[in-house]
Amino acid sequence: MERFLLCSVLIFIFSSLSAGVSRDKTRCLQHEFQCLDGSKCITKSALCDKEPDCPDHSDEFVCPVQDSSCDHEGSVMCSSGECIPKEWMCDGQFDCLDGNDELCEASRHCDRSKGGYLCSNQRHCISMEQVCDGLHHCADRSDEGGVCDIDECADEDRPRCSHICSNLNGSYVCTCYEGYTIGSDNTTCFSEGPDPMLIYAGNYSINICNMKTRKSTFLEADLDTVLDMAIGPASAIYWTDSENKTVYSSIISQQTVQTRKQIIVDVGVGFPEGLVVDWLTSNLYIVDTLLGHILACSPRGDDCAIILENLYSPVGVTLDSWSRSLYWTDWGQKRDLKSGQIGRAGLDGVGKFALVTGLSRPSGITLDSFSQRLFWVDEDKLHPVIESVRLDGTDRKVVISYMLDQPFRVSVIANTLYWTDQQQRSIMMADKFTGLKPEKFISNLIHPSGLQVYHSFQFNKIASADNPCKKAFCSHVCLLSNSSLGYKCACPVYLSLGDDGVSCQKNSQIPSLVISSSTGIYSFPLQYIGDGEKQGRLLLHTNLANTIDVDMLLDTVVFYNKEKREILMVPRTISALAGEGEVTSLYKDVYVDDLAVDWSARNVYWTDSHTRTVRVGRLDKPDATILISRGVFKPSAVILDVNAGFIYYADHGHFAIFRCHMDGTNCILVAEVGNITALALDHIEHRLYWTDSTNQQINSIFVNGAHNRKNITLHTVRSSLGFHPYSLAITDWLIFFTDINSHRLHYIEKGDTSIVHTSRFQTGKMNHLALWDPQHFEAPNGCSQNNGNCSHICLAKPAGQRSCACPIGWLLNVDNKTCSEHKHLKAACPLECENDGVCYVVEKQAYCRCPPFLTGAYCEFKLSKEALEQERGNRSEIISKISPSPLHVHDGSSEKTAWIAGVLLCMGIVVLIVVVVVIIRNSRQKGSNSLLSWIHYHKANKEDDSEHLISSLSLCSRTSGNFSSASVDPRLKVF
Repeated sequence: MERFLLCSVLIFIFSSLSAGVSRDKTRCLQHEFQCLDGSKCITKSALCDKEPDCPDHSDEFVCPVQDSSCDHEGSVMCSSGECIPKEWMCDGQFDCLDGNDELCEASRHCDRSKGGYLCSNQRHCISMEQVCDGLHHCADRSDEGGVCDIDECADEDRPRCSHICSNLNGSYVCTCYEGYTIGSDNTTCFSEGPDPMLIYAGNYSINICNMKTRKSTFLEADLDTVLDMAIGPASAIYWTDSENKTVYSSIISQQTVQTRKQIIVDVGVGFPEGLVVDWLTSNLYIVDTLLGHILACSPRGDDCAIILENLYSPVGVTLDSWSRSLYWTDWGQKRDLKSGQIGRAGLDGVGKFALVTGLSRPSGITLDSFSQRLFWVDEDKLHPVIESVRLDGTDRKVVISYMLDQPFRVSVIANTLYWTDQQQRSIMMADKFTGLKPEKFISNLIHPSGLQVYHSFQFNKIASADNPCKKAFCSHVCLLSNSSLGYKCACPVYLSLGDDGVSCQKNSQIPSLVISSSTGIYSFPLQYIGDGEKQGRLLLHTNLANTIDVDMLLDTVVFYNKEKREILMVPRTISALAGEGEVTSLYKDVYVDDLAVDWSARNVYWTDSHTRTVRVGRLDKPDATILISRGVFKPSAVILDVNAGFIYYADHGHFAIFRCHMDGTNCILVAEVGNITALALDHIEHRLYWTDSTNQQINSIFVNGAHNRKNITLHTVRSSLGFHPYSLAITDWLIFFTDINSHRLHYIEKGDTSIVHTSRFQTGKMNHLALWDPQHFEAPNGCSQNNGNCSHICLAKPAGQRSCACPIGWLLNVDNKTCSEHKHLKAACPLECENDGVCYVVEKQAYCRCPPFLTGAYCEFKLSKEALEQERGNRSEIISKISPSPLHVHDGSSEKTAWIAGVLLCMGIVVLIVVVVVIIRNSRQKGSNSLLSWIHYHKANKEDDSEHLISSLSLCSRTSGNFSSASVDPRLKVF
């Protein structure tokens, strides 16, 4: 026991003495070397003798050179060849020519940026991986201890590094992103390769500024209101122009000053403002502030899909391709009441939510990929600020709140924040973390607005990443997504995504125009968004289509081939194989000036100025008949009000517009007009429109079922010497028309007809327009079910009524539903009439019925001046008989009077036929044909024909003693 206590005391004393020696680092003499751990001093002669004398072996690993065969014992050879005494090593003076005798000063070669760590005594350099690993690698033990708990990178208010800060126990290290290199201060990163560029809008131009030299050049000049801009792949720059409601593009080039701008989107946008490009897919994201949605468009503007809608007042937008995230600013529903916010969603529009709320007027926004933060401008009228937040919505902070007057757009590169200030007319800059040192980067600008920092390496790195859309088979727009596929297909608004999730199909609820031109039939979607030059979709390759209309029930287009004199039908399809639709022939060897489709009754109506008739035929069967012939001179345009049961047609011979029931009865004069080329109905405002190419006008009147003098008011919609309107189509708020001298489509707004807009879509010479609009596809009429129980042709009438009719050569039976063939009504006509005269037969005798102002057996002579005046008087008299006074309304209010008139008229016709038959029979028995000759002469002068006889017989047969005002044509009294 006593021996144990004695040994313990001796050990304690020895330890104390040893500790005292180690703590006293000043005891080593000049000719001695102190071990790096401070434990002892050894003579310099013991240095580098391949025998460790220090406990930490530091007398051996600080050797710059190895022992050599120097002549003098105790000398070492420098790597440069000379010999020096060992005592001169690490004495603070360079004795070797190359200085290797002082390499023991580790601070000279310890590079922190290369992963080295300098011990506190500055004599030893170790690897960063050895710091704070629980072992002492530094002689002074500075690589371990309490300093390991300090995180120098945690202070984001005053960051130690411009890019990446890596914390070390007791220290930190700065590194740079790829494409950047560390500066001499080991904290600031600088870009490699070409100098970064600042693209900005100001002085009504877009400019490129070298951020190192601060020299600017023009990219595009003489611009209007540029609001935002974005950089895309292939050195493309895009910008929004709110005044022209257009998105443009151009090419960035450091060799040229100015390039030609191109239109990307100019149709379907209300107020384009925010803009950003996804470099991975090249998709363009556009904010429409007026319509409250965000679009995703192909880089050429071919197709645009709405990915976010029902936003309040979106302004700015930015994105992160890596995380597939889209960020945007929104002023909110109640401006200036802190209802603004920053929203976040996937690049496919999925997962929308508010990331930051309680903002005033957030506008410009950008994402700094280095710091992984969002920076935005809040245009608060009283206290404008620039703020930032992490991408998860945390750590929101104000970057700068002073030296701001009217900040607008913002961009970031490296450690610097740039923004435009419209009141200061400058581009400003400051530290992106602290907002310190704000200054003007570019001054004296007129209306500075959008700006974008461009560093080629940064964007090219994104573009070179894996793009899932390259493996997708989307027919129109492919969007990056966080789904398992990595992408999502989207469609333009006028199409719908199919069940396969890849292909886009036609949307039956989207209205569109159908256009016939000299190059084909085109579908023109009215809700199209994109490049207006690509708006039309070819349905059929043909240069022979003239007048057209649409069958909304079967989604087909009915048109007339003037050269082949044929009515045909083609599906209204929109596909990649456009122009190859299957064509079906409906009627051959017919003359058609204009046609209209009753999609509910499955009929097609057309005007025939050759035979001076309005005709109707089935769409599913070759059954056709004459609808209106009495009093018709030169019928031209025709339009149907299918839902109301009315037909409107124009007559050039009368210079008038008539309205009838769709079975040809109850016709009234609507208006006396000029040279009408087209009719169109406005179902919203109940107005009838027509084109007057002679007077270069578009006119309209109010129409409804009552029709009295008070509601018939002529209104000139558009009158201009620069346009010759030819065809019409009316939508809810636009009036489309073609011009006989133009290959483009024109339109005016109902609320402002003073400005004529011209579509960029161009084909050959445009002929006719037809409107496909499912909102007018209302309740079925009286013929929509089972053809109204008619055996051949069912004709709709107002209030859901209907009447049956028969093809030419057939008569309606007493049941008013079925038809029987009448062989005697099928006589051939051998004459060749001139000047559009029409051959007809009465009692096997052929005659030529001549157009107005022509006469002769073959219509070969023009009427004399006196006869011409007489003919004009006759036509005026006819119009007055059809309607007692100009614009007079015959509404059939007295059913009793009309019924009696119908009975008397039919009885008179029957009696006349019986008398004629008796007289002819008696005359033949007597060998006399004088009365027959008189009948032929009388009928030729009255321009009657077999078709009139057919109409009379059909009318009497249909009524069969049970007459009504709706079954009698009031114009029959003229003849």
